[in-house]
Amino acid sequence: DWIAIIHADGNGLGQIVQKIGTNAAEFKKFSENLDKVTTNAAVAAYNAVKGKLEDKVIIPIRPVVLGGDDLTVICRADLALEYTKTFIEEFENGTKRELGEIIEQNNVFEYGNVRDRLTACAGIAYIKSSYPFYYGYELAEALCTRAKKDAKDNEKIREGKELPQSCLMFHKVQDSFTENYDEISKRELQPQPDISFEFGPYYLKDKPKRWTIQKLMDKAAQLNGKEGNTVKSHLR
Repeated sequence: DWIAIIHADGNGLGQIVQKIGTNAAEFKKFSENLDKVTTNAAVAAYNAVKGKLEDKVIIPIRPVVLGGDDLTVICRADLALEYTKTFIEEFENGTKRELGEIIEQNNVFEYGNVRDRLTACAGIAYIKSSYPFYYGYELAEALCTRAKKDAKDNEKIREGKELPQSCLMFHKVQDSFTENYDEISKRELQPQPDISFEFGPYYLKDKPKRWTIQKLMDKAAQLNGKEGNTVKSHLR
């Protein structure tokens, strides 16, 4: 009964447009290659989860938006985290492979260790299948925005001179009450004003004081056994 709405958006595209947007031929080539990279990343993400599909005819993933540096997908809830992680990973790899030369030649990013690709942030809204799509999408977009805000944690990134890291945030909607994510976080994740259980975003690569997506997946896997179920019942 649970589905996920995933919204992912690239980082750094605005800076690239400012640098090469006036060169029509170069920008056309860049745009076409970016579109191809995003599509290929979505295909790679599907291939990463297709082994979990019992019915090979019915594919429980439906793209809503797929183009440019944007992705919006509805999928079965248990596939969402791995799908999103793989998409972000392949988006990075693909932009490095297909667009890295243009990005580096135009010196788009002046600072940081990574200057040869785009990164991406994503939000995952876990909802009941009966939940209105609009509210689920709005939440996924808000989570993506929250992840982007966290990734832009220094002045050089905020000025567009350094590329933010890829990361994601998620939230599982437990009731039918709809509001903006700040209010959801305050109501559901803050038992006291100075205590919060909002632990994300989760990063694709190591970042101080944050978990990676892989670490989250590994810890979650530990909760699937007999001992893990006991722990879950207490944590609930």
